[in-house]
Amino acid sequence: MSLKIKKTLFAIALFGAILSVQIISQQPPKISEEILAVQIHQLVNEERQRADLNPLEWNEKLAAVAKLHSEDMAKNGFFDYINLKDEDPIKRAEKYGVKCAKNLGSEVVTGIAENLFKDALFTIAKTTKEKKYIYKTSEEIARSVIQGLMKKSENRKNILDKEYLSEGIGVSIDKEGNVFITQDFCIGNFELKDENQKPTIDPLLLARKIHELINKEREKRRIKKLKWNEELEKIALSHSRDMAKRNYFAHKTPEGKDPSDRAKERGFLCQKKYGSYIRSGIGENIFQNHIFKSATYLEDRAYYDYRSFDEIAESTVEGWMKSEGHKENILNPEYDSEGIGVVISESGEIYITENFC
Repeated sequence: MSLKIKKTLFAIALFGAILSVQIISQQPPKISEEILAVQIHQLVNEERQRADLNPLEWNEKLAAVAKLHSEDMAKNGFFDYINLKDEDPIKRAEKYGVKCAKNLGSEVVTGIAENLFKDALFTIAKTTKEKKYIYKTSEEIARSVIQGLMKKSENRKNILDKEYLSEGIGVSIDKEGNVFITQDFCIGNFELKDENQKPTIDPLLLARKIHELINKEREKRRIKKLKWNEELEKIALSHSRDMAKRNYFAHKTPEGKDPSDRAKERGFLCQKKYGSYIRSGIGENIFQNHIFKSATYLEDRAYYDYRSFDEIAESTVEGWMKSEGHKENILNPEYDSEGIGVVISESGEIYITENFC
């Protein structure tokens, strides 16, 4: 049966208003646009979980297109799903080779749904003498975004649509503190593609997933969950990058620097009280995974059995939990925070460093 290709109308939902603030009286915090996008994505899936819906997969290509639109709005001072070149979400996505499709049997329908939102890095508290700017954390902004989106029926409908399978979120922050968010949804996952196609794995999202699974192991045993520590994340990511770049796998660098040495170099101090003495230094787990399980060679072509995003995260934590030393770190009740750094090499090796404090 031949399939007809047609385009469907895109679903659009906008929310928010541009702030007009000339002077910010305090130094704004450093907010990572990439981390904020991931935090919003995680909260979206929490809303879907409450509604007994499957989680949305992270669509890296769609996230890149969404990011470009947010940057365009922030740079050029507009807030609309149609940009200044008269391009709607479908046109913007197709421009960069992204097509979201659904196979209806007799035809393939393509289209993208989109939510737009604007928030701010701060709230304004008026006093008798002056305006006071109260800055938000990244997590506070993410929750504010989700609360705002869920209050609007059009936005909520997109977030809770059971037919949508993946999304990409792009964040851009302008110099006045406006936070522009573009959330694009794929109406389906039908693609005519090579089944042997290498999957796209986002290292940042993978680190957060591993963190989530680590806390599930602690929760099973009624141990307090670990908080995410951005400084430890940077230390861990630096070590993963070094191992990938110089092709080694060890807690100590070739120069003999251990995890605590590396933390000290970055000005990070971790001290824990054990009975009558104080112990300084950080804990560390490392793991080397791979993007595929096996390779089969037919003539001059390799066919790979690729691991999924979830399989990589789950096999990493399972590997650590089967090792007494790594398991001891994960379940240590004295630790209250961690950071995880993931690096994926060109050849598919995945270097994972987990640092505890």
